[in-house]
Amino acid sequence: MSVTTMERYSWRRGTLAIIWLAALPQEDGASWLARIEAAERVPHAYSVMNQTITTSGGSERTFTIRNWSAQEGDVGLMAYTEPRRVAGDRIL
Repeated sequence: MSVTTMERYSWRRGTLAIIWLAALPQEDGASWLARIEAAERVPHAYSVMNQTITTSGGSERTFTIRNWSAQEGDVGLMAYTEPRRVAGDRIL
């Protein structure tokens, strides 16, 4: 089995990248989690989503939901807008 010059180059490049990454200063777990939490917490948000469920009889039902959140996600409201029989149902 012959190894091409390109394969050798790719292997060397990958090895150098791993060594370079290992030499970078490592972040401790607590600060890493703090950065993740800060990135995912937003002051407020609004979204519209579709939820499709499969009933016990095998048919599918699709619901449309509007969602609002505030206080960095600590409070929220979900309101069903479709289908008509559940439109107006809300969940805090």
